[in-house]
Order: sequence, then C-alpha cells, then structure tokens
Amino acid sequence: MTETLPVLVNGISKTFGDVRAVIDVSLEVRRGEIVGLLGPNGAGKTTTIESVCGLIPIDGGSVHVFGHDATTTTRAAQQHIGLGTQQTAVLPLLTARENVVLFARLRRLSDPNASALELAGQLRLEPLLSRKCADLSGGQQRRVQLAMATVGRPPVIILEGGAPPRPASILQPRRSFPACPDSGPRTPGRFHQPRRQLHPPSWPLT
Repeated sequence: MTETLPVLVNGISKTFGDVRAVIDVSLEVRRGEIVGLLGPNGAGKTTTIESVCGLIPIDGGSVHVFGHDATTTTRAAQQHIGLGTQQTAVLPLLTARENVVLFARLRRLSDPNASALELAGQLRLEPLLSRKCADLSGGQQRRVQLAMATVGRPPVIILEGGAPPRPASILQPRRSFPACPDSGPRTPGRFHQPRRQLHPPSWPLT
C-alpha cells in the first residue's frame, strides 16, 4: 500500500508582480519527520509555508496534505495543520487560556477547556493562563501561540521562526513538547533550501 504523505509539494511556483518568490520548489515530509526550511531573506520560505497551508494561490505545481489538494480542497487540508506564524498572533485582550480554548473550539474538539488545560500542563503554561496576553512578554506570547498551534495535536505542525534561537530556547521545547499521536518513531531532522534567486528581493513575506 502506498503511504499517504503528510506533506507533498511538487514543483510549486509563485510570483508577486515582477517578483518570483518561489521557483519550482519540491519537498516531502513523512510521518514522524522534522524538516527545516532554510534560506536568506527573500528566498521564499514564508511563501512556501503559506502555499502548503492553502493561504495563497500558487501559479504552478501542486501541494497535498495527507492526500488533500491544498488548492482545491483547502479546508480538508487545513484540518491537518497547526500553524505558528513568524509574527506573534495572540489576541491581546484575551487571557492565555481563552486564546488556547478559542483555537480548541475552532478545531471542534469535544472538550476545548480540558484540551487547553492538558496542553498548558505539558508546555508549563499554567502560571500564565489567567493573564491577558497584552500583559505577557514577547517570549511568553510565543509560548501561548505554540499552544494555540498545537492544541488538538494536529498531525502536521508548522512553526515559522525569525532569527535563529539561542541554544537554551532550542532545548526547552525538546523537553516539554507533547508527542503527537500515531506519528511513529522520530527520524533525524533534515533541511530543505529553496532555490536562491540571483537578486533576492526585499520582500515582507520571508
């Protein structure tokens, strides 16, 4: 039986006006695999991520998430994805718990409150749950956003980062991050580098 890959990207391209943001990018992600997408500013990393998530139309190629075409069956593909964007995207007037519960409800979990509390315990967020996100530090908001992206344990988790993290911030998620169900054994991480353009544009989506 042929395995249905969590993510299969085949030769996608995307142009914004005169800017060729993504040029013939292909990659695949298997169950239990951790993949890093590397490249300089303007290489098309965010555009590739947005294409996988079905957030923007692509000009060519195809994207499938667990067999669902991210272009034609976008909602079905998105049901398998938890996305943490580069820009912190918490609702500042809600508490940390309310933010996570909101996303649990959007995922139509049977018990959103219990799911949020369970994840908060695994990510050591309990001291922050009753505080409004506007009163949290930037790092604390990122931790809340991580919980929002992973509540319900979606089988595909996409975390977009900016500057390289310090070693301590790399080690902490490895200790506390909950394992996703039925993901199989973890395989060594690998990295994919989009084709760099000759003159990388200064583009806001990088």
